[in-house]
Amino acid sequence: MAKRFTASDKWEDPWFRKLPATSKLFWLFIIDRCDIAGAWKTDYGLASFCIDEPIDASILQNFEGRIEALNGTKLWVIRYVEFQYTMLREDCTMHKAVINLLAKYDLLDRVMASLVPGYPEKHKKSG
Repeated sequence: MAKRFTASDKWEDPWFRKLPATSKLFWLFIIDRCDIAGAWKTDYGLASFCIDEPIDASILQNFEGRIEALNGTKLWVIRYVEFQYTMLREDCTMHKAVINLLAKYDLLDRVMASLVPGYPEKHKKSG
């Protein structure tokens, strides 16, 4: 079972407080069920079953700027990696797995610049 950091102060965050109850549960579900790069294979049926409320893509309107669609098959929690890892080190086995997934999802440059010291300068190809 994966363990995740959680922001216990989310309950005081005006954005979170204003969410309908179903959207709060969906947010918690996504955070719990996403992979180590913050991506969740879209399965609204599973989300509906687990939350015990009907869920479809229209729920995403509540998460603008926080969740975005990837390739039509996944949802990505935009600041997930930043929150969970603070900084990524390429010599750390766990971080390498995160970096590989970010590359697979074509998100590497978006995320890495804020998490890897010297990125992207040290990754530019000399030519």
